[in-house]
Amino acid sequence: MTQKFLSLELSIFEGCRFPLFVDIIKEIYDSELRQKKSVIYTNKVNLDEYLIPTYGEFPKFSCWENRNYPNKVFLISSDDKSTLAHVIHKKAGGDYIRVLMSGNGIQFPAFHFHYSDSCFNDRDILAYKEDKWVFFEKGTPLDIENTNYYKNRLVKNRLNSDIIEEYLLRLGINMWDVDGCIDNIITYEQNAW
Repeated sequence: MTQKFLSLELSIFEGCRFPLFVDIIKEIYDSELRQKKSVIYTNKVNLDEYLIPTYGEFPKFSCWENRNYPNKVFLISSDDKSTLAHVIHKKAGGDYIRVLMSGNGIQFPAFHFHYSDSCFNDRDILAYKEDKWVFFEKGTPLDIENTNYYKNRLVKNRLNSDIIEEYLLRLGINMWDVDGCIDNIITYEQNAW
């Protein structure tokens, strides 16, 4: 994936086999698939197309395995799929990570790091700008975190892309190569309401 983006939302599921993951997607979207309002296909897609928000369009997302990251499934979309990812995590179990990062040029930037373990213990760290910058954290800090960041006088520096990338690297994930060696991929695309 390119490091130039307007918005990047990536979910990572650890401990879930890809066929089970696909079955969960099909179960969640069973009605839409049976009514031909959506399709699932296995063609490789350009994942960079998800790096520009497309709010209000038909839902579309891709899920894949990467041979460099065994036992992990990745999900990317160009609009908010946090509810979908949460449902998948509840059904599949394992650990779940979700990151949201804004690139340069976004009027209201947001940065979110979410981690939920197999017992559904959640950790959330969030920094976003509305009329001013807001910082929020919930749950017990993880070993990978540097909580000194959260004491920064400038709220916008408490959580940002660099910090999220650092946390992912500490978890063994380089977010810029998660699409490098794709073994299996599906894309869900809705084509009618």
